[in-house]
Amino acid sequence: MRIGRNAILVLFVLMVTASAAVSFTLFGFRSAADIANNQVFKWAEAPARTPFVMTYAFADDFMAGQADITQQEARDAVVRALNTWSEGTGGFITFEPALWGVIENGSSDFSCCPFDPAGVSPPAQFFGPPLDEWLADMSLPVPGWGTHIDFFTKPSNFSIWSQVITNAFHMTPPGQGSVLGFSLVTRSGTKMLVSDIYLNSDFSWDDDGSNFDLETIVLHEVGHVLGLDHPNQAAANGAVNLDPFTFEAGANVCPCDVMHSTYTGSKRELTDDELGGLAFLYRAGAGDLDGDQAVTLADVSMALPFASGSAPNPYELWTLDFLNENGRVDAAELAIMGQWASGTLPYAPDGSTILRGNPTPAPGEIILTATPSPTDIGKGGTVEIDVFIGNPNQFQVMAWEFELAYDTGVLSNPACTPGTFPAMSLKTADDTDDGVIETFNIAFNPDTASTGLLATFTFDVNLLAAVGAVNTAVTLNNAAVVVDVNGEIRNYGIDGSEVVTINDAMLFASDMDANADGMVSLDDLYAWHLSPIDVNQDGMTDDADRTFLAECLREGELTDILPPAGN
Repeated sequence: MRIGRNAILVLFVLMVTASAAVSFTLFGFRSAADIANNQVFKWAEAPARTPFVMTYAFADDFMAGQADITQQEARDAVVRALNTWSEGTGGFITFEPALWGVIENGSSDFSCCPFDPAGVSPPAQFFGPPLDEWLADMSLPVPGWGTHIDFFTKPSNFSIWSQVITNAFHMTPPGQGSVLGFSLVTRSGTKMLVSDIYLNSDFSWDDDGSNFDLETIVLHEVGHVLGLDHPNQAAANGAVNLDPFTFEAGANVCPCDVMHSTYTGSKRELTDDELGGLAFLYRAGAGDLDGDQAVTLADVSMALPFASGSAPNPYELWTLDFLNENGRVDAAELAIMGQWASGTLPYAPDGSTILRGNPTPAPGEIILTATPSPTDIGKGGTVEIDVFIGNPNQFQVMAWEFELAYDTGVLSNPACTPGTFPAMSLKTADDTDDGVIETFNIAFNPDTASTGLLATFTFDVNLLAAVGAVNTAVTLNNAAVVVDVNGEIRNYGIDGSEVVTINDAMLFASDMDANADGMVSLDDLYAWHLSPIDVNQDGMTDDADRTFLAECLREGELTDILPPAGN
């Protein structure tokens, strides 16, 4: 990482553009063709969807002689940076101190395999202690090339020789464009094996951001070690940047990224770009948000907010979007997590128990119906929309979701209460500006009832707008019902013989506000006699309007005068 020009000015820009991160690039500046052929650098000890541990060690003189940071403070800053990467994966990747010391691997050949210009044969394995430590304690693993990450500080005249690029890594004295540090990753093919991180000891380091923030630089260098590169240099090196949510090629770069090549001040939090890179390279098991190799109620609890409006980061999204892979957390995925958590479905980290191909059809029909009460909202006040499910074939319904869309000019202040099918807490996220309520529910035990109430929505009615609109639709959009058919959990309706029928609600508004005061009361009945209006909005003003208005306004009154009791 180099020092940037105009650091104060750049830092100011970061403060106002920190949300614009849109891409990451892979270590070694991988091209689109490389990525398509899976020629990307990963750790050899990171099997697919399986948590793994990386060890680290410090050279004895790491950050020795610094005025503004002690060696212990420096080591603490490194550990915080490592923990930030671990937390970004929900604990899927963890870091532990090694039981042995560092080994400097400065003669690594980046093109293929370990290389020693002095002709000394390397150990047969990479991960292991120095020979002298092993001789002193043979309970350690056999000698190797060190830990996963060894940390060093070196002065500005320090260089590392590479068989591929002479003096590719060279410390320079403090100044504009100087090198703060670099990472050396020993690898074979695309497999990362061991790594060294070198920091420039001629700079004044600290852990409070007053000089050069050690935690920030280590966070950046560990990103290289994990498989990420400088997104701002990707195009010049023939590499492709990837969108952190879709993994599609992207072009924009944000200086706020931890992996940006220029130091512009303290950056101690991973952006979506770094988290997307982690998801691309080291995806956790399906649904395993806490990285413990199981899906439990804790994972389900953490996942629920993402289906009710909270935005997941890319790593969380790609952990949860394991079934439909549509860029969102669906009720079907939550339902499967519920089955895994309850032990009614065997957990498979790769989702192999979930059918993504051609499901076994379950011919029949599921009906979703929105029913208003009252149908005529010409009185104003409130209106209820009940959403029912019809399940005449009594499928095992595990979850459902839909969007309720309404006219915000006519209806406002939405409230939602759960129904009885299935029996679990309802989750909603409403966007009152757009007039959409996203609603879902999951159940651990499938419900086979032939009918049931999913939810009741209550709205305030804007009387004048309702009358002006005459008819107002409340629609059910993006509806999905999750069923278990012979052990296959999926959205019903995939096969052509499976039918999901949607019956939307249509609200009608009679014009009962004869005096146009925004309220409906008995005053309107007197006003109608003075100036008749088309109450039922059938295009005519006649006695039917008066009768309709009278019946609506006086429907709660007694029709006869009752005699005194006992007479």
